[in-house]
Amino acid sequence: RVAVARAPQPLAMTGALGAPPDTAVSGAGVAMAAESDERVEEATHMFEPLFGPSGDLGARTGITRLLIIRHGETLWNKEGKMQGHNDIHLNDVGREQAKEAALAMRRLGMSEMVDAVVSSDLARASETADVILKIACPLARRATDQRLREIDFGSLTGLKSFDPDIKAAKQAVLKAWQRGEFSESFPEGESGESLIVRGMQSLRAAANLGSCVVVVAHGGLIRWSAAAMKLRDGARVDEQWRPPPSDEARTAMANPEIQELVSAPVRNCCCST
Repeated sequence: RVAVARAPQPLAMTGALGAPPDTAVSGAGVAMAAESDERVEEATHMFEPLFGPSGDLGARTGITRLLIIRHGETLWNKEGKMQGHNDIHLNDVGREQAKEAALAMRRLGMSEMVDAVVSSDLARASETADVILKIACPLARRATDQRLREIDFGSLTGLKSFDPDIKAAKQAVLKAWQRGEFSESFPEGESGESLIVRGMQSLRAAANLGSCVVVVAHGGLIRWSAAAMKLRDGARVDEQWRPPPSDEARTAMANPEIQELVSAPVRNCCCST
């Protein structure tokens, strides 16, 4: 069974290092430490409704809890470039986001609860997962799964998504998926069906790693895997997931709840369960 939680808002960043631009140099360290602590507190409050206070992840009843987190920010995120399968590292903001998310998890008592941390093999997800493992749950098993990668945007990879022509090409594919036409592919890239099938396979594999597993993945995969789960209406996550027949898919995707889900932003270092 799957519960899809609305992603929390991004952690506020003020100035390149988290301090207000007009902070005096002599007081910058104190101001930065105070602001960082406030952001960790904010992250703690955002994550807490997903798995309860003090690490209360529920009784171990044979049902695995997946805590699914998007990687931290990269330079390409900031520049609006479509990353796809390109291996882009976290920037300074992304590393700080990963640290704050990890500290929030540690405050919630997750150190003894998490059995495994799994991520895609791409650097931005892997680096985020490594920070979480080190700070929040050092006793957990670490794994990577290539199937957790972002959408393969094909020939659109590396292009700026706010460019009118590129935006139109991207939206044409995503709008088709929103209509339930999952066979539609990005130019020289991936179809919605391919994305969802590997997403479901990777989440099923993650669920086999323990009773509580942190999964660090990418926005597109998280969004469309969640949509697929909603399409199945809480049914067992099937490794052999296939989209429903076209008429049925079109009707199901017209559900306002699913439309809201696939339209909502998946922010850096946000968490769903």
